[in-house]
Amino acid sequence: MTVIMIYDDGNQRPVVDLAMGWYKVARDDEASKGGPTVTYVITEPCIGTKDQSCVEVCPVDCIYDGGDQFLINPEECIDCGACEPECPVEAIYPEDEVPEDMEQYITKAANHFE
Repeated sequence: MTVIMIYDDGNQRPVVDLAMGWYKVARDDEASKGGPTVTYVITEPCIGTKDQSCVEVCPVDCIYDGGDQFLINPEECIDCGACEPECPVEAIYPEDEVPEDMEQYITKAANHFE
């Protein structure tokens, strides 16, 4: 028997324990925003740095070399957030927390993996 535990992560996103780890669940309204749906986004500070700390901690290997920077594949990302605190240049944000002046990186990541 699998026990599923759910709690709120403070951002109105429930977190589900499926015995393999904690996974954030997308809110129903996220898909209806009208733009590309991604989980975590790697932004401008990664360009020219490309430190691999985030790649090394990703449990599902969803971070790829996009040429000038690393990119997170939104189809493969489980929204665990392990990459965010490992980034030495603080380039990784949850999609809903990307600074306004870097929102183009949301589209860049989504388009790269289409």
